[in-house]
Amino acid sequence: LSWTSTAVPPWSQDAQATPVQVASTGIIVDGADGYSYGVYVFADPKNKESLNRMSSVLTSVAVSAS
Repeated sequence: LSWTSTAVPPWSQDAQATPVQVASTGIIVDGADGYSYGVYVFADPKNKESLNRMSSVLTSVAVSAS
């Protein structure tokens, strides 16, 4: 999943902060016994380092059956 939206940044400590563009991406995996697991990552789309870190988090996720 990948999307961009306008919102108060999830990393902001101020709930009244001005909304900004937020890049979001995530992975959802089906698990055992009908459970699903998700990892969602948010980044500042204007900050290349933020986008690189977002990508690094998702590429580091390993899913395996046990």
